[in-house]
Amino acid sequence: MKKFVLSLLILFVASVAIYAQNNVPMLFRQPTMNRTDIVFAFAGDLWRVSRNGGAAEHLTSGTGSESSPQF
Repeated sequence: MKKFVLSLLILFVASVAIYAQNNVPMLFRQPTMNRTDIVFAFAGDLWRVSRNGGAAEHLTSGTGSESSPQF
């Protein structure tokens, strides 16, 4: 019985840890907007997303750190 309870406890802790890793909020910084798009800095690069939502498009990459986007 103790092994069963210990197994359930381990399973519970592991599932909570996995859930917490998948729901970490992303910190989008320095947003700027125009009529159709939002550009923001994330992870040292610039990204663009439609103001209507959808997938973000990676605008910059490579060495260095881009920030402070402006239209």
